[in-house]
Amino acid sequence: MSLLTVDGVDIAHQGRPLVRDVRFAVEAGTSVGIVGESGSGKSLTVRSLVGLLPRGVTATGSVTFDGRELLGQSEKDLREVRGTRISLLMQDPFSMLNPVQTSFAHIAEVLPAPIRRNKAKLRAEVYRRLEEVGLDPARAAHRYPFQLSGGMRQRVAMAAALAGDPDLLIADEPTTALDATTQAQVLEMLDQLRRSRGMALILVTHDLGVAFSVCDRIMVMYAGGLVEQAPSAELRRNPQHPYTAGLLGSHLPLDRRVEKMQSIPGRVPPADSVGGQCGFASRCNWATDACRAERPTLQATSPDHTTACLRIDEIAAELLDTAPETTASATSAEPESSGALLTVRDLQKSFRDLAGGKTRTQAVKGVSFAVDEFESVGLVGESGSGKTTIARSLLGLVRPDSGSIGLGGLDLADYSRLSRAENRSVAQLVQVVFQDPYSSLNPARTIGATLREAITTRDRNADHRAETAELLTQVGLTEEHAQRRPAQLSGGERQRIAIARAVALRPRLLICDEPVAALDVSVRAEILTLLRKLHRQYRMSMLFITHELSVVRQMTDRVLVLYHGEIVEEGRTADVLDHPAHSYTARLVGSVLGLDQEGVTQ
Repeated sequence: MSLLTVDGVDIAHQGRPLVRDVRFAVEAGTSVGIVGESGSGKSLTVRSLVGLLPRGVTATGSVTFDGRELLGQSEKDLREVRGTRISLLMQDPFSMLNPVQTSFAHIAEVLPAPIRRNKAKLRAEVYRRLEEVGLDPARAAHRYPFQLSGGMRQRVAMAAALAGDPDLLIADEPTTALDATTQAQVLEMLDQLRRSRGMALILVTHDLGVAFSVCDRIMVMYAGGLVEQAPSAELRRNPQHPYTAGLLGSHLPLDRRVEKMQSIPGRVPPADSVGGQCGFASRCNWATDACRAERPTLQATSPDHTTACLRIDEIAAELLDTAPETTASATSAEPESSGALLTVRDLQKSFRDLAGGKTRTQAVKGVSFAVDEFESVGLVGESGSGKTTIARSLLGLVRPDSGSIGLGGLDLADYSRLSRAENRSVAQLVQVVFQDPYSSLNPARTIGATLREAITTRDRNADHRAETAELLTQVGLTEEHAQRRPAQLSGGERQRIAIARAVALRPRLLICDEPVAALDVSVRAEILTLLRKLHRQYRMSMLFITHELSVVRQMTDRVLVLYHGEIVEEGRTADVLDHPAHSYTARLVGSVLGLDQEGVTQ
């Protein structure tokens, strides 16, 4: 008998369908991945299993855990299961952890009462749990969440989630906010703990590479329903639904630069808008009238592989052709240059250590580099390497302790020393696209007003209506978007607006600080393709800050590798990634989870 059986689960909000007819089973000790873009219904599905749906959202059907029905049970009954037999590990450990509790307290409160009543046993058990997830108790046990790095917070959250020794762990996007090496470490640890404990795992992610690395079986969700289920190796080798093939094709290769990055156009529709048809029909190259006339259900294409595609028998061979190209790549052309536009010399910056009172942490240690006219340079490294501190120094958001920043004839090391005229000219020298477009856009202003402000900052006499329309067209949107506000846009649309606003000022240098880290795989390719086009069209220099080496490969001519505030390697992007000379660079390259790599479960 399966440990968990989900049978015909529907989720709705005030009668509006959000998830339809989800059916799957999880065997004890196995790992199952649930994959799909934002809005596909992944998180709602797993939250329904333990009664954690938002207020007003209801689930019907059946969820049995070890023979016990969970749907419709009281909160009291669910508490007997939740946190002990079934535990959750969420995406953002900072919001999951109580900011006024130490790591010790988070783990201690989940342990059995007999252990909690004995101080010596409690200390020994908490320390053992921290060591189990790879943390030094002396460093981590008595620190608060804000005193820990992102990777350390996620490990503490993992230790707390496992403190009740659950039979099933549900991990909802547990590595999305982590850099590549920390992500790989956390995933490997999850897999090791699952195996050593004989625990089942449900991993929710938008990244097939992550799912392939730890999952025995993968379920693909789209528009509130399951569209494909198969063992991981089978799904990787032989996708049987156009959406799955599109997700596979949208992954960026690390080992080569491709001229055309694949993506899935459009966005995930609400489940209630596609109730009578294939939910993917509006984005599918193979859709026919038959696909729009009925909603397909999962059908077996082999004993252990099911798909909800009506035309799979006709298009199966074509789907295999949509996989990422495996031929030798196009290489980036040698950038045309008129000399250095940006010159950074011996940049240093330290911050007061929140955990240590008067002690200071050296974030940037004498960094020097240049970016030439029309060149695209990558700045890569793990969290805490100093990437963002350098970017904030260039933008005047942080004042360096020492060093110089030369840009277009101005010294930007201290913005307070610039004249009013020089401060105005800086806006046309450098602009930035941040990771989170929602927080960088004014939620109260329309898109048209936001772009008009940028256009008139550059030229008070510009025809802002015509330029707004032109900018929206350039970033792949319509004039109608000018009337909307940020909350009315998808994440990808908001990032396009952020790019349009930056480009409106015609900067000579565009800083991109993790511009696609928060986006779905298919949307990433669209945004990166747009940035490539604008880089060439406006002949801007670009400083591309990211922890994703596959993005660096596609977007940059040259790369700088940062480690603990110092540049440890630099050179042409292809040379550095193909033949890393520094052990840290080699470690970064080796930690990337690619679709053509063997996962830790293999």
